[in-house]
Amino acid sequence: MKNTAAMLGLAVACASVLAQAQDVAPAEQERYFALLGSSLTGPDDRRNPRVDGALGAELRFGAHPAAGGWGYELRAFQESLEKAADGDKGNRGGLGVDAIYRLPRLLHLTAYGLGGMALAYSDALPGRDWVAPVVNAGAGVETGPLLNLMGHALKFRVEGRYSYEDNRDEYTTPTQVDRANYVETRLYAGFSLAFAKAEPPPEVRVIESVPEPEPVVAPLAEPVAPGDTDGDGIPDDRDRCAASELGQPVDDEGCTTLKVPKSD
Repeated sequence: MKNTAAMLGLAVACASVLAQAQDVAPAEQERYFALLGSSLTGPDDRRNPRVDGALGAELRFGAHPAAGGWGYELRAFQESLEKAADGDKGNRGGLGVDAIYRLPRLLHLTAYGLGGMALAYSDALPGRDWVAPVVNAGAGVETGPLLNLMGHALKFRVEGRYSYEDNRDEYTTPTQVDRANYVETRLYAGFSLAFAKAEPPPEVRVIESVPEPEPVVAPLAEPVAPGDTDGDGIPDDRDRCAASELGQPVDDEGCTTLKVPKSD
């Protein structure tokens, strides 16, 4: 019953993460595949049967904003458990989903933290196999592009995870139930290959405001002195006798003041 509820919870978590990812425009996302090797570096002593370690591999698909921030990873994992008692092998595998947060790149490296859920299948006990919910959290670091393979960036990444696996549904006695929750650490290393790289946003050029030109003030034209057609010293605009003879005395209106004697 608990495992059924865990499966429903995992489905809801997957749907929620994927729905939120759709809010980011495709042109602003970087999508990738990752292939990583895993090593169980801290097996829980309560495992039954006890294991000395495990080696495995993971295939992941993920997407995140190119500039950093929240993204997601879907993961499929498989590992071989090495039993301590008889040296026999057991298998463990499953599917999971993680939320991942990437910090801005610094010195060609990108640090990230992640957390999520998984359902793990195991056949470690002879004649028995089961599915158990797993909660995990971890952190890692990824390099910048190491190679450009036909336009796809190849990167290297390492990470560590801390996981809690609940196997209580598979045991019956109180002693077994108390030993059924595994808290373990794993190390991962591998490569990611971007298959849909985010396109950089178009460059926005800021055009500085151009100052308005100062108005050009035309120099004032020098006044043109009115003409004096008959040369009597009275401007034409005041000359009422514009055809007075040259040299004759005139009054202020340009008319001659010379009296012509009357003939008898």
